[in-house]
Amino acid sequence: RTHSASTKDAASVVSAADHHKSTSSTSSTSSSTSSTPRTPVTVTTTSTLCVPPGNNSVSAHCSSEVLSRQRVRTLLCAGEVDQAFTHLRENYPHAFDSRPSILARLHTLKFIQLVERASAETEPASALTALAAAVEYGQQHLSPLQDRVDVATRAELKAAYSLLAYPNARESPAAHLLSAQHSRSVADALNRTLLAIDGETSEKSRHLATAPSIEHMLRQLYLVCELLNERQSPLVYLLDEMDESTEHL
Repeated sequence: RTHSASTKDAASVVSAADHHKSTSSTSSTSSSTSSTPRTPVTVTTTSTLCVPPGNNSVSAHCSSEVLSRQRVRTLLCAGEVDQAFTHLRENYPHAFDSRPSILARLHTLKFIQLVERASAETEPASALTALAAAVEYGQQHLSPLQDRVDVATRAELKAAYSLLAYPNARESPAAHLLSAQHSRSVADALNRTLLAIDGETSEKSRHLATAPSIEHMLRQLYLVCELLNERQSPLVYLLDEMDESTEHL
């Protein structure tokens, strides 16, 4: 709304207030000379001051966040770690900048898959090739994180590395890392992390979206009070109340 539109709205409020005062005064004079009960006067205004426009994009954005988190969880529970990483890079490019532990747990899932693949190979040459791929992945993605993660994640990393010492990973003491329950545990931890990230992002978006509406409302309110003051309206007390209520802003 432009400044002229705000002035028009403000003027309509002031005119309605003056009309109410004038009508009330006339009704009071008539009641003193007639025994007929006075009919209450109702003043209706169509002003839309202080009513910010609706914004359906907020709910749509929230729905998109929910679907995105569900997508990642479904992929991890299905063992599609590579696709989960692709989705995270596209939708949460900076999610793990300050969260090394959950990132390490995700890479551990991929590392475990590679170790299990090596255990399933029947040909010695193929098994060695797959095992070398697992070791290379661990050196590239897990080693840089092992000194930055929390105690529980560090213990999980050590258990995952111990799988390399067993020809059959499912017969090792750390075989529980290969279970679907462990994948769900990591997926749930990631979901909580993404939920916190989405909450922080939504809070910033709401602040940025509401600030212009608040500023617009205050401009309109100041304009109304200035016009009331010019016309010496009895509603001028709003100016003082407004000043007191906005001192902390």
